[in-house]
Amino acid sequence: ILYTMMNSVGSNNTHSTSQPSITILWATQSGHAKACARRTIRLLRSQHGYSGDIRGTCSFDDFGFDHLLSLGRNQTNSDDNSNNVTLMFVSTTGDAEQCSTIQNTWNALLSKSLAPHTTLPSLRFALFALGDRAYGPEAFCAAGRKLAARLVQLGGGVVCPLGYGDDGSPNGGVFADLDVWLVEQLFPALEKCGVVNPRSENGSGNGHNCSVPLMQDLPYIVEIDSTSTGRSNTSDCDVRDASLEWQHCEYRQFYN
Repeated sequence: ILYTMMNSVGSNNTHSTSQPSITILWATQSGHAKACARRTIRLLRSQHGYSGDIRGTCSFDDFGFDHLLSLGRNQTNSDDNSNNVTLMFVSTTGDAEQCSTIQNTWNALLSKSLAPHTTLPSLRFALFALGDRAYGPEAFCAAGRKLAARLVQLGGGVVCPLGYGDDGSPNGGVFADLDVWLVEQLFPALEKCGVVNPRSENGSGNGHNCSVPLMQDLPYIVEIDSTSTGRSNTSDCDVRDASLEWQHCEYRQFYN
């Protein structure tokens, strides 16, 4: 569900454009998020016969904030991008902080000049967050949860529930959790509208004539705080600071 852009960064792929395109971005400190992204690419190609363009394949900061904005801008019908998707893999580092490979993009996303709900109206994304439950529920996967909430605040939409990778998970750590998320959440969502082929059909059934459904019950609640934006409170725009909203209890049922 991502949106086609010209001059994609880091993409050397020349696969068929008959399928919706996928952009893959990561934020990593130790390399785990990048490894998760590369595993996802391999499975898309080998198990689902995906032959469309895979774009980006780099860190958020290498991709660039302007390019990220272009993914979320309204597209014309001729672009045929209604099913394009952006896949994000985001590690948490330090004191529940963003990694150095997304820091510039994250700072730009927090700008007060970005209009809520209308900055990224065409962005459709799925996000796998990496962390360690040993650091407690407030810090676990905090960077990914904050990013997802901010993107939704700016108008983006998710295509499946967030994935959570725990370094402490038995038999594989974050990679074991990644495989569960891919099989149970991401791939079924992408299959539904033909972004990828159903695995059981070995590459058949490529119809992609509908929009990937957005989740109605999001695992995050985010609105605009008037103290950080200068906007007056309204029923559509009130409650909490974007930098703090991820700490609230609404999240806990999704990662405890």
